[in-house]
Order: sequence, then structure tokens, then C-alpha cells
Amino acid sequence: VAQLPTLPGYTLQNFGAADGLLSSEILSLHQDIKDFIWIGTRSGISRYDGRKFQNFEYIGNERIGAVHSIAEDKAGSLWISTETGLYHWNEKAFTHYAFSDEASFLPFTVIHFTNKGEAWIGTPKGPCFFSSLTKPAGQSLQKNLVPGWETIAKHDGSITAIHSSAKGVVFGAFVSVYLY
Repeated sequence: VAQLPTLPGYTLQNFGAADGLLSSEILSLHQDIKDFIWIGTRSGISRYDGRKFQNFEYIGNERIGAVHSIAEDKAGSLWISTETGLYHWNEKAFTHYAFSDEASFLPFTVIHFTNKGEAWIGTPKGPCFFSSLTKPAGQSLQKNLVPGWETIAKHDGSITAIHSSAKGVVFGAFVSVYLY
């Protein structure tokens, strides 16, 4: 790694697989309310506590795969959207939050929680809205897909980013940005 100049008050450290990081292909980052740094990689997710990495590549025999997005809900619970599904961290392990029809919606490209606690999940078919994710797993994504989005998805592809503000929810896709 080339020596880079530092900014006053900052130091630069470089971490890779040799340091314990699951993969050097980083897709997402998140610092949780307990100050852990979560690093979504192409192979799973790593948690950094300031000293060492704890890696999560499998849940039981189920491979997590590429972690596209990491978010916390209003209660401070961590969620990750991946190429294989949606996962919830319960302070000890990840559990798969399965949907009844998730196979036809994969990969989940982004998860976002609004200040109201609403959940938005980005998929190749469009954004799916849930008033909360406190209900048991097994809900239908198709029933929660934004109405009429199938027409947009044919031309613009997968949702790549979601952000909410006082003006509404903004969706980034491959070609355009949409305000809902």
C-alpha cells in the first residue's frame, strides 16, 4: 500500500484478508450503536471491534454470500440484505428472515429503515414496503411491492439505493432516481 499523507488528527490504517477480514471486496459498511464496524463483503460479513475481526460466512449450512447493505432499525437491531436473503442479528448470531416468495426477488440489494420504523427492501423487481419487520418471517414480497413498479423495473432494473427524508423516499436504480 502506498504511503498516503494524513490529515491533522487522523491516522490511516489498512486492513485486508491477512488481518482477518473475510474478504477484501468491500460492498457495504455500517457502524452500529455499540460502535462495532460491520463490513459487508462479497463472501459474507465481518464485525470489527477495534482490535480483531469476527467473520460470518455461513448461517448453519446456508451461505450468506455478498452483503449489499447493512442497516439498523429503530430498536437498534442490525439487518443485512444479501444475494441469498435478508438476515437479522440477535446479538449472538444471524438468523434468516425468510419471505414466502423470496427466491423470485433475489438478490436483495438494499435495506433501509425510515425514522418511523418502516422497512424498505430493494430488489430486482423494485422496492418492497413493510410497516415493520416485527411480524414473523414468511410474509410475501409480491404483496408489498410498490404498486405499478413492475413497469418501471422492466426499463430501469434493480433498486440500488434507498434514502428517506421529510419529502418522501428516494430510490436509486440503474438508470434513474425516483421520489415516492
